[in-house]
Amino acid sequence: MEKQMDDYSTREEYINDKLSDLKSRSMREKLMFYGLDESREEDCGVIVKTFIKDILLIDTHDIKLDRVHRIGPYSDRKHDR
Repeated sequence: MEKQMDDYSTREEYINDKLSDLKSRSMREKLMFYGLDESREEDCGVIVKTFIKDILLIDTHDIKLDRVHRIGPYSDRKHDR
């Protein structure tokens, strides 16, 4: 019984390590921006590119955004950029 518990513990550790590795790999080349003002009618990609260009002062001409998603509910609060 104790050997079986050790085997399960070893398997669980292996699976957790693999899960962490997969999560890390899936986050490659991904960026997250917080606190950007946005309304329901606006395009998230346009908001992000405008932020990168105007606030971070990075040329966005060659930047390609494959997917842009918003996270969380819309807010009526205004954030300082």
